[in-house]
Amino acid sequence: MLKIFKSMIYFIFCKFFFRVEYINLNKEKLTKGNNIICANHNDWMDSVVLWTKTDKANIMAKAELFKVPGWSHFIRSCGAFPIHRGENDFKSVFHAIKLLKHNNNLIIFPEGTRKARQKNVKAKIGTVYMAIASGANIIPVYIEEGERKLFGKIRVVYGEQYNLNEYKDRIKDKDVLNDLTEELMNKIYGLGDVLK
Repeated sequence: MLKIFKSMIYFIFCKFFFRVEYINLNKEKLTKGNNIICANHNDWMDSVVLWTKTDKANIMAKAELFKVPGWSHFIRSCGAFPIHRGENDFKSVFHAIKLLKHNNNLIIFPEGTRKARQKNVKAKIGTVYMAIASGANIIPVYIEEGERKLFGKIRVVYGEQYNLNEYKDRIKDKDVLNDLTEELMNKIYGLGDVLK
């Protein structure tokens, strides 16, 4: 049932209302699971764009989205779960790690907010922490920035899958986590060069 619903959402939003072009998308890797799909965040469409193309998808989303009872039930049924921003929400982090260890995929926006570069907001270290703790692979994704126009094009560029298993012994070193997070964001925004 979810697969049919996902196909409908893809057709309505990613084919009809917006013409989404996926570049370097490797469906085989996403089918296997155990990936953290990390992207920059522009607007509400970003989650739809990634979710419709990701099997076994879970989305870490801001807790405020779960306050409306009917909407909360709907997005939970689509694989979303809450993260309390601005807090050390260990419960959500450990839930994400558990999902990844069971070969699910996790969609996350490491900067935790929309248009973070314009706001000078730094990405959170939680993404790389979860990757190291779970042994999951990271797939950086760049979603084209700019104003969204109905029936306009959105280009999405997938980067090479990689992992951080070599850092297992340094998972508590915040300097290392900060450096790895900066490297991840450079990979994400660097993918935008493909569109120039």
